[in-house]
Amino acid sequence: MRAFSFLVLLFSFSALSYAQKPLPSKGDDDSLPSFTVARKDTWLHRFEKRQQKTVELLGLTEPQKRSLDVLNDNYVTQRANLQEDKTLNLQSRQAKIETLRRERETKFKNILTVTQLAKWNELRKLQKKKTFRKK
Repeated sequence: MRAFSFLVLLFSFSALSYAQKPLPSKGDDDSLPSFTVARKDTWLHRFEKRQQKTVELLGLTEPQKRSLDVLNDNYVTQRANLQEDKTLNLQSRQAKIETLRRERETKFKNILTVTQLAKWNELRKLQKKKTFRKK
């Protein structure tokens, strides 16, 4: 019984003495924990990476790249504003983001030539098959 009490005491002391990184004070610039900031930027990072790959695969011209950059800048700004809007509930925020995404996709398709659009549609079909197989 003494050994069990000693082990419980040792375990509780070990658990309490394990120091965690203190949260930054309110005056610091890094007022959010790093995992929160990283999560916020995750969608943007994936979006930019996917767009770079799209430009390479479709072989966009310089004017098309510039048009796509303007379209993406507008999309990212509007989506970030929706993400930060605390007046919207979850469902309405998701609906507005989906509407914004569809509008962006329509404008993106208008930038492409007929052959690029055909290649884009083929890539989308392959991606959907690949995603479906994973689940």
